[in-house]
Amino acid sequence: PNTRLALHGKGSSAALFEKTLVPFVTTAATNGLQLDIDYLDAPFAGGQWWTLPPNTRSFNAKSYQGFDVSAMRTLEALRAKKYDFILGHSQGAILLS
Repeated sequence: PNTRLALHGKGSSAALFEKTLVPFVTTAATNGLQLDIDYLDAPFAGGQWWTLPPNTRSFNAKSYQGFDVSAMRTLEALRAKKYDFILGHSQGAILLS
């Protein structure tokens, strides 16, 4: 199977992202593509990969408090297993970029 790592967006979780991707995984399987997806949880409360001051969004933040913690968690996952593809949504995508 093709191995993927998936990082959810802010306010979500690994379990919720897995449920969200069920149609994608099902369609892939129907078309002969078996996907092995590992879902990583963000380390901060509220499903955040980093924290922000009130009324601040990731796109206008001057810094991402805790980014280093999330980056290390992601690097550990990448070192532990070979992935063919990495998928991110929202903050998860920003972290991967």
